[in-house]
Amino acid sequence: MKLGSFRFFLAFLVSISHLWAGMIHGPAAYAVWGFYLISGYLMGYVLNENYGFSKNGIKRFYLNRVIRIYPGYIISLVIGIFIYKLCINNSIPLNALNPEFGKPNGIQGILFNLTLIPIFQTSSLLVPVSQALGLEVGFYLLAPLIVTNRYCAYLAIIITAGINWKLNIDLDSFGARYSGYWSALFAFSIGIAIYFNRNFFSKYANLKVAMFFWILHCLVWIYIPSYPWRYGLYISLIFTGFVLVSNCNVKSGNLDLLLGDMSYIVYLLHTTVGYFILLLFQFDQQRSFQFFAISYVTTCILSYAIVVILERPLQNRLKNYMKRL
Repeated sequence: MKLGSFRFFLAFLVSISHLWAGMIHGPAAYAVWGFYLISGYLMGYVLNENYGFSKNGIKRFYLNRVIRIYPGYIISLVIGIFIYKLCINNSIPLNALNPEFGKPNGIQGILFNLTLIPIFQTSSLLVPVSQALGLEVGFYLLAPLIVTNRYCAYLAIIITAGINWKLNIDLDSFGARYSGYWSALFAFSIGIAIYFNRNFFSKYANLKVAMFFWILHCLVWIYIPSYPWRYGLYISLIFTGFVLVSNCNVKSGNLDLLLGDMSYIVYLLHTTVGYFILLLFQFDQQRSFQFFAISYVTTCILSYAIVVILERPLQNRLKNYMKRL
């Protein structure tokens, strides 16, 4: 499974965990922190190999992040506003699929929903899963400081590991560890460290074995229900890293690139589409497998259309415009 396909697989795990009540616990959390780890690796790569750390290089890095993140997010935000109004007008409970779905409260809520900058605090999101995306935006803002060399990455790992330990590795602290900026930065920092040590790790690359153990690790919850919320989240980073280094020298084809681009939109839209399917087919809100299947297929079709018709052309135009600045 190449990197774009793996990202699509991670988005699938998040989707099925939100849309099907029978899904096992743990893989969605592993997937989100897996996204952070992969982002850390990629940011380490592009800053060191492409942009550099000059004033102009960092400027181009930030502009490229804006082009990559915000077109798809703004499209999802507009759809989220439309679905929110449909839910209100048709008495669909906003917490049916995700308790964070709702109208932004106060200036901080509005600013977060518009900017994704994590200094603004809110619990009401028009794109229900955008809290994690906001953390990633925050990681990008900090990236030029911690990807300059391997020792900065190691220091970030030590500090953020200490923050996780300080929060206590128990069930009650899972929410704070999983969704906190400084605690989640641990996964991003590990991704950066993998970039600096990729030549060493690539000696152990084996994509089939890596995927086998990644999936096998998800099954531990069946025997130890508390495992994902305690140590499973951290152990999952080992297997995500194994998959990542097994992809370092694998060239992506057009399909893999498409799936990688679609993974972002699938992640953003799956719950929003789910609310629409609830309304359209009058499901009983029990998140049946049939409900998941219809919602997920609809999400994939919509995501494909958005990527091919809207997002890619818009990103190309923005990149060409930025080159002329």
